[in-house]
Amino acid sequence: MLSMELSRWKPLARRLGFKRAKIKAIDANYRRLAEKVFKVLSEWSEESDATYQVLCDALCHGLVGLRSSAEKFCCLERTLAENLS
Repeated sequence: MLSMELSRWKPLARRLGFKRAKIKAIDANYRRLAEKVFKVLSEWSEESDATYQVLCDALCHGLVGLRSSAEKFCCLERTLAENLS
């Protein structure tokens, strides 16, 4: 589960377009890390530009530094396709 792996959720939220006030509100309203990450990802997924590519780019960004999570959660379809060809 991605929400359990993202200790650097604030930089990720910024890369996904969340404003500082929204990040502070999420931080104040949810105690557990997994809840904060889940809230960010669930709100972001409702946006029209919420794609695996956008999430992959955000996870791989230098300020977030979660390339291994991006490879694990975002590139599955591409990896499967490459393995089948």
